[in-house]
Amino acid sequence: MLPLLLAIAPALAAPDEEVAAALAELGARAEAVGHVFLLESSLAMTPTTEPLRAQIADLVATLPDGDSVEIIAYHARPHVALKRTTITDANRTKLYEQVKALDLTSAADRDLGAGLDELARELVSKNAPQFQHAFVVSSFCHAPTVTSPWASGGRGCSPIRNQANIGDALEPLLSEGRLDVRLFPVSAPQSAVDPAGVDAAVRELGGQVVTGDAAAAIDNYRGRLAVERVALMVADDAKHAHFEARLLNTPTTESPVARLELRVVSRLLGLSLSNVTVGGTDAAVAKDLSLAPTAVIEVPLRVPGGPLSLFPRTDRVDVAVQVSADGQLLPVAALKPFGIDGRRAGLATTVTVPVERRYGLSVIQGLALLTLIFVGSGLAAVYVRGRLMPLRLGGSFSYRPHSGARVPLDASLGERAQVGFSEGPEGSIRASGSDTPFVLFRVRRPLWKLHAEVEVRVDGVEMNGRPLARGVHPVVPGAVSLLYRDRRLNWE
Repeated sequence: MLPLLLAIAPALAAPDEEVAAALAELGARAEAVGHVFLLESSLAMTPTTEPLRAQIADLVATLPDGDSVEIIAYHARPHVALKRTTITDANRTKLYEQVKALDLTSAADRDLGAGLDELARELVSKNAPQFQHAFVVSSFCHAPTVTSPWASGGRGCSPIRNQANIGDALEPLLSEGRLDVRLFPVSAPQSAVDPAGVDAAVRELGGQVVTGDAAAAIDNYRGRLAVERVALMVADDAKHAHFEARLLNTPTTESPVARLELRVVSRLLGLSLSNVTVGGTDAAVAKDLSLAPTAVIEVPLRVPGGPLSLFPRTDRVDVAVQVSADGQLLPVAALKPFGIDGRRAGLATTVTVPVERRYGLSVIQGLALLTLIFVGSGLAAVYVRGRLMPLRLGGSFSYRPHSGARVPLDASLGERAQVGFSEGPEGSIRASGSDTPFVLFRVRRPLWKLHAEVEVRVDGVEMNGRPLARGVHPVVPGAVSLLYRDRRLNWE
């Protein structure tokens, strides 16, 4: 973040009309920004820091509604001179006058450690804005009372004891680029700047050291406010901006077209896409898109066909659609002050599209085919003198032990009306002879209807992934898979 903020200083002294309009567009959409000031108010530094109230008041008059300001002063101990206040049209004038006349209490000691710690506490408090700018104006001389928890025992300007505890609290804000800290080392006739204190503050707070007149620097910040307010958010967008896809309809095999809404994922910046390609479809999208913030595309899907079925069936199949494109962050003019190249290559997102798939023969086609098979192949079972004659129905049986290979079984309903299965030695499954079977497969044909069923005689059986209670259940001939304990019995 530091190189970015240093780079924008000279670039935006006088933005051209296009850049100014683009920045104004971003500023109108920007989140609220917090501005927190830490001022040293020791007796030696008060003549230097008290005049800064006028510059801070001018900043308050310039900030947009929704932004906040807070002022912390410290000497022997820190105190919040102005609590975090959200600026509105209703309180702006009163707040301006309040800041100009703000009472900064003073004392001889200067507890830099306590002041930095109080600043860190305020920056990470639960009601703090997502993005914040902190300004520290101090001689950075740490000369606390002997009772201070930050005192290291030295005389005069001394090191801060346990200073790392200060920086730990700010690490999430700094690593995520949501905090900008500016340190203003200033001296007074009786108080020189302590370089060791400046180094300690930089190590714990990060940020940049601003030399020169602090009042002029705050005025300069106010003059570049259109850039400064959005700098953190633009940097975050430049690092993380991408796009995502959302399905707007439910495609079917009759209408295999997915309507996808593409949306830019960013705080402020828009995104345009070029060289758009779509995987998992029958056609590519050959046009450029501007996500401001969304665009809708229609893509024909490549839906896999269903398995062979003599009956009409409906299921759901998921089709993965990947949208790939090159991107350009928008508006381009707003990126100029930050020196950001908004081109992004190889952006991609994937969305899973559920398709309602219909397959198999129609009812009429299925009945016609079954009639042809029954009449032409002599597979129909008939009653003769009250007995069900043997059926010749295709299919074979096999079982698969847990994590084992498929084992064919010497049994077929092509030669009989029913087949039973029982447990054999060492957990195998075999066609039942004299043993009582745990499951029976049975086929019959009363009049012109063909019935295939399974009779379950034990608990804990699953059929095609669903629990099956004891009793007789209809099944589809040749499409049955039973799971019993750790073995699977298949009729194929």
